[in-house]
Amino acid sequence: MGDIVIVNCTVADGRAASGVGPVADAAVLVRGDRIAAVGPREEILKGAGDARRVDLGGAYLTPGLVNMHTHLSLSLPGAGGDGVKGMGPHELALYMADGARRTLHCGVTTVRCVAEKDHADFALRRAIDSGRVPGPRVFTAGRALVCTGGHGHEGTDTLECDGPDGFRRGTRAQIRAGADLIKVMISGGIAGEHERIDTPQLFADEMAAVLSTAHAWGRKVTAHAGPAAVIAEAVRLGLDCVEHGYELTPEVAALMAERGTALVPTLLVTRCKEFFDELGVPEWMQCRSLGAGPRHLESYAMALAAGVEVLLGSDMPPFWDFEGTNATVRELEHMSDSGLGPARALYAATLGPARWLGADADLGTVEPGRYADLIAMDADPLAATSAFRTVRWVMKGGEVVRDDRAAAPTARAVVPAAGAVERPDPAETIADTPADGAATPGGELTTTGEGDMELYDLRVVVDRIEGRSVCGMEVGDCFELERSAQLRLPDGKHFCVYAMASVLPFLAAKQRDLADGDWLAQDSLFSCPDPEERLVMRVERTRRRRMDSADLT
Repeated sequence: MGDIVIVNCTVADGRAASGVGPVADAAVLVRGDRIAAVGPREEILKGAGDARRVDLGGAYLTPGLVNMHTHLSLSLPGAGGDGVKGMGPHELALYMADGARRTLHCGVTTVRCVAEKDHADFALRRAIDSGRVPGPRVFTAGRALVCTGGHGHEGTDTLECDGPDGFRRGTRAQIRAGADLIKVMISGGIAGEHERIDTPQLFADEMAAVLSTAHAWGRKVTAHAGPAAVIAEAVRLGLDCVEHGYELTPEVAALMAERGTALVPTLLVTRCKEFFDELGVPEWMQCRSLGAGPRHLESYAMALAAGVEVLLGSDMPPFWDFEGTNATVRELEHMSDSGLGPARALYAATLGPARWLGADADLGTVEPGRYADLIAMDADPLAATSAFRTVRWVMKGGEVVRDDRAAAPTARAVVPAAGAVERPDPAETIADTPADGAATPGGELTTTGEGDMELYDLRVVVDRIEGRSVCGMEVGDCFELERSAQLRLPDGKHFCVYAMASVLPFLAAKQRDLADGDWLAQDSLFSCPDPEERLVMRVERTRRRRMDSADLT
């Protein structure tokens, strides 16, 4: 993987909450999977050498989001959840892998899973780490620990335990499987039909057994918890994080702040009727959840007033389309609009989670040495958290995994006669316009004489699949183009690539809107429709070379 230098952007991260301002007209040098340098553009470019340039077109660049409360195998009561519960192990693995891919593409580059079915999360983590499956970095608790009949006991994402010895064994079993943290259910919740939110579910000696065992093994513990009294007892025993915290009091919030216990409020879960309706969630659960909303928001306000560290977590699948955006961004908007504010919301979605996970040397800021897990958006996230609705570019570990600039309309040539394509005169090639991502050392596209021009090897990549896949194609599959050139179109405004499509047997065999000799805008999309499937292909440059323009005839 060659060096990449990201330019034409403003860099901001969670340090803004402590007064570190954004860097305007910035550049970020990425070497391998990590950030090598960050700073003013001119300064970084001096040391960038022949790094490939990525121009973000004036975007705001932040670290990728970290969602601290995820369930990629979520199955709530109702028809939607029953469908997930009925999946066999192979189907479940594919379902979770699809969720991981969608999570990454929405700008969440790290997740903390807090109860997944059948330990499939460990297999998914290995697949992502090895590069076989696209997805975010995964920190996981494995199966959550519950008492017999406790919250979530009916699923394979929990493990029933009783007594101190039982909870010690349960904790060790998750650590043996590879858990990064431990999740324990210490009260009732909104999804258990035969319980209440304020039902205590563990005795003090059982909680102490979990906490002491996990801490001895270097693992933090987070707890599903609603009522103040149960939370206070767990915090005094050393609990590291509270999930939900539906019914805090000012006194318990102050205790959490004093002891350094974080809160992942998951505000969405008590204000998401549309989501519940979509999954067929029964009326009893909807009433309990939505009825808890006002008290939940009061509890969150108490935590903010006390100075509790609050962290982003959606509980809903991170990628889920909800109220005009995805669940992760909608949760962050609720957190910001309910008193946190944009700068602290950015911290709560990036640096704060990284610190809780003990991963802040690798994640959470745009600094040298950190992983190049980055997202770009059109609006300013320090002005309004709704800016995250405009995310259009995602990088994980130095690899661009989403670039919406490729969604611009394809530039097509006017065909004046049957099969004939109008081509610009090579003499119209301009020598003083930068070639995005592949400039010469001087930043210019150069020529060496009449009819000579910069040429590139190209490929087309499956950008997305609309509908079901019927031909075995997957997102990321690519085809090399035989030859191509970068020229200026007759309008004098747009660099384009000339693509020979006849070398693509797959495309030739399908109804398609790419013809031999078409002009395609750099990073453009074109579609290959099928009665049951629509493949959307993206044009990418791979490397630059010099070739005489006669090769195009």
